[in-house]
Amino acid sequence: MLILFVFPVLAVLATLWGVYYSRQQLKEAKRIREENHKLFDDQRREDNAWSGKCARASQALCALAPRFIQGSAGQPSGYALSILFPTLVSVLEC
Repeated sequence: MLILFVFPVLAVLATLWGVYYSRQQLKEAKRIREENHKLFDDQRREDNAWSGKCARASQALCALAPRFIQGSAGQPSGYALSILFPTLVSVLEC
């Protein structure tokens, strides 16, 4: 008689504990997902800000380039810019 009462009660308690644990896991997963979305959005904003800064710097370098290249204004010749900025010239290709 005791077995007929104890096992069903233990089964109900185990089920309730499983439901509670599952809900806690779901809440934790939602929190982590929201945190990841926030971090992703923050990273995207930062990337966009740096992209804009890089674009402005590239434009400034391209505007500055003719001053460092030897030759006349209409026909630049020489490689002074590549001496000053060896890695950027190949990237910018003004």
